[in-house]
Amino acid sequence: MGVIEDIQTRVTTLERRMDDHDTTHIRIERRIDQLVGDVSQLKGDVSQLKGDVSTLKTDMEQVKVRVEVIPELMAGQVELREMVAKLLAWSEAGGRS
Repeated sequence: MGVIEDIQTRVTTLERRMDDHDTTHIRIERRIDQLVGDVSQLKGDVSQLKGDVSTLKTDMEQVKVRVEVIPELMAGQVELREMVAKLLAWSEAGGRS
């Protein structure tokens, strides 16, 4: 092989390597673009989840307030039953004290 053929072989090899490098570079750029898009979507999802969590916290506070009233309602219900029982007893007794 002559010097010119040797140089041509080296040039061809370098051109192939450069093409491989360019192809790899393009794939990496596309992957980076895809990852940037994924991160952007994740940021949107996180933002939406933060809003949902805030709404849930508000709802939980409302539930807590309502649950705190339950013992009072139960006590009121017991009082009503006792009053109804007294009224029934009074009624059965003919309305006499």
